[in-house]
Amino acid sequence: MASPMYRRIAEDLRAQIETGVLKPGQQLRTEIELREHYGASRNTLRDAIKWLMTLGLVETKPGQGTFVVQKIVPYITNLTDNPRVPALYGEVETSAAVEVEGKDRILFSTEPQIEIQKASAPVAVQLQVDEASQVISRHQKRYIDETPTKPHSSTCHRTGASRFSRSSGSRSTRRVRRCV
Repeated sequence: MASPMYRRIAEDLRAQIETGVLKPGQQLRTEIELREHYGASRNTLRDAIKWLMTLGLVETKPGQGTFVVQKIVPYITNLTDNPRVPALYGEVETSAAVEVEGKDRILFSTEPQIEIQKASAPVAVQLQVDEASQVISRHQKRYIDETPTKPHSSTCHRTGASRFSRSSGSRSTRRVRRCV
């Protein structure tokens, strides 16, 4: 039994993606062009695109078209109990830099934003402080190859907090009451 037409179209596009004919970030032909090329109906073509989306190979952007997904190869940061804290909080951890060394990857972080604020209810519960307590909040964005990764945040109770040990993954040189 022959496979459905939408699967044959999806497999052809998949082969083009996997062989590099269609490159990451590249836009697929328009729906009309694909319909003409494959001699398929609109619904068949849409089923093929849905199949490719399920496989994580393409994404659609409303009003713009369908694009080959840019895959991000993650790096792994090893957390350790090493008491050494980076000299500047804007630096990318050494373990992350070593992980991508020689792999043509670019890692960088924005300058950290630090603010004093009142503890929200969830933060107060986690820090085991009163809701009206002042806490120090630190936020920083990190990037791999100019693509944003998960934002990096930590919050510490203001009393005695001098280092943000939770965010650096290492112990602080001074005692921190509790960070989340």
